Amino acid sequence: MCPRVDADETGGGTDFFPKAHRARRAGTVYIAGDLRRSLTEADSTRGLARLGPHFDLPGLLSERRGLDAVVPYFTQSAPLYFFAHSMRGAMHMALNPDGRFHRRGYEAQALIVERHVRTLGARRVLEIGCGRGFNLLGLARRNPHVAFVGLDLTPWHVRSARLVAHRRRNLEIDEGDFHHLPYADGAFDLVFSVEAICHAADVYQVVEEVRRVLRPGGRFVTIEPWRSAGFDTFEEEARNAVRLVETAFVLPDLQEFDRWLDRTTALGFEPIVSEDVTAAALPNLDKLHRQALRWRRISWGRPTLRRLAPHLTENALAAVLLGECFRNGPSTAPGCYRHTVVERRS
Repeated sequence: MCPRVDADETGGGTDFFPKAHRARRAGTVYIAGDLRRSLTEADSTRGLARLGPHFDLPGLLSERRGLDAVVPYFTQSAPLYFFAHSMRGAMHMALNPDGRFHRRGYEAQALIVERHVRTLGARRVLEIGCGRGFNLLGLARRNPHVAFVGLDLTPWHVRSARLVAHRRRNLEIDEGDFHHLPYADGAFDLVFSVEAICHAADVYQVVEEVRRVLRPGGRFVTIEPWRSAGFDTFEEEARNAVRLVETAFVLPDLQEFDRWLDRTTALGFEPIVSEDVTAAALPNLDKLHRQALRWRRISWGRPTLRRLAPHLTENALAAVLLGECFRNGPSTAPGCYRHTVVERRS
């Protein structure tokens, strides 16, 4: 087992949030009581059985989607990400540690990365799975002397990101697969991933590629969802909720976090920061949960829509179940959301 590093001891705490929006904490984790009840309210889903008439749950549970499903998923889901999630191009969870959703939380991940860029004195930075370029645009604007590169597999994302990047001389966007990074060995000081490597078909191949393109002493920053440690010990309905979310969102190789960190350490990295930020993601999950329950009245039972854009309707299923995945906060839910930094050893 590799050593565990507490974020607060390494300067890795959530100081990136404005003071007015920092969490009020009870013990070590703050989760608003009303929010937790909203995410777990039995009347919302009455368990997986209530979703059965709208979705082929046994089929989804048995299906294993690979990398070839990622581009169709994001292409079909583009209207939902734009209209229901963020018109500015954010494709990740907002982090709101005060327990109330606000759109400023979408900027939190980029602010986390920026802190590491400045601490390390990085001059070349790569984002893998950059989506529509939301994180990179702000980073490039605030750090004009740093060269930023984004890589994404989905052509629609690449086109959109290039539209916002064309005026930034220190930002370029490439189309490609992060399992096979098209860059020279040691080309970057820092690589980061925000809800991207969760879509990997082989997450350890991605880790090996990231190590190759990092210089010795370079850092890999991840802000990602994971299965919680001891996943197989959770109740069957909770595990099935996670598996349905993995299928709907095309997360083919989602790992237990501790197992991933141990293996990543064995592949040549040293853990620097390990921080659970699940609680800060709950307000956004609650928002998606409520949106999905409203949307069911017009879309869930429409066979034509489900046939033409299955990923679009399955997004609603995943949004309803996300609360089940994270329902009790850190350490007691089958899923978690973590900020982690590892450093490449020589």
